[in-house]
Amino acid sequence: MSEKVFKIVNDQIINALEEGQIPWRKPWVHHNFGPMNAISNKTYSGINFFLLALYPQSSPYWLTFNQIKTKKGKLKKGSKGAPVTFYKLLEGKDSKSGEDRKVPLLRYYRVFNADDVEGVKFPEIEKPDFNDNFEDIEKAEKILKLCQSKTCEIEHIEQGQAYYKPISHQIVMPVKKQFHNPAEYYSTAFHEITHSTARPLERDMSGHFGDHLYSKEELIAEMGASYLCAFAGISPKTVENQTAYIQSWLKVLKNDPKFVIQAASKAQKAVNFLLEGSEFLAEREVA
Repeated sequence: MSEKVFKIVNDQIINALEEGQIPWRKPWVHHNFGPMNAISNKTYSGINFFLLALYPQSSPYWLTFNQIKTKKGKLKKGSKGAPVTFYKLLEGKDSKSGEDRKVPLLRYYRVFNADDVEGVKFPEIEKPDFNDNFEDIEKAEKILKLCQSKTCEIEHIEQGQAYYKPISHQIVMPVKKQFHNPAEYYSTAFHEITHSTARPLERDMSGHFGDHLYSKEELIAEMGASYLCAFAGISPKTVENQTAYIQSWLKVLKNDPKFVIQAASKAQKAVNFLLEGSEFLAEREVA
């Protein structure tokens, strides 16, 4: 049973990464507190915190199916639960001494978000501490609007994910005021907009998490974001964060110099496509 649980957890995380979500890299806020059980009011911790963070629902409250029934509620059609894990202690004997002992067994069950439940009244959600003083970076905003005109518009939703969907050619991001600062917003937007150049430039995005094709695409997107940040004059701290992120992919790629050069070339091609004919490329040529 434990092996099954490990596989379920790994699959959840890998599938999220394959869809362009990076659950541990979120320079924005969604709630003032983490996911919690609506009945016990206990916050989920450990791997369960990350598993539930993969879901885009607006509510932090989660319930088991039995808890929903107890509250006389019902699930909306098509609702899917999220797995959470726990250890159950079973009676057993030590293989060497033969003494009685408790054996931990990893198990899982599914919980459902309040967004998917009807007929149950939940506590009001405290408004997150959004950045109400968010101000556009003028040059970055001009570059982002130009980029969108070359690929696709960005849809902003008050939620906890940023991603590009290759099939629908769509970018979805949290609203601006959810970001800790404007530089992080534009850095994230430039990452996703670089991904979106895969369609017009006929770049292969059929890779799977962990393989070279997928890793290269992530590297291309972050290098493209770094280039666009440079054009926009984004702060060095943000570029440092991007560099650390790029380094994580270089480890996956085993520091293959040829692979990095290829990714950098494609990233530059993507940025040239996005900024073609603009004042920004002209500035670089003069310099």
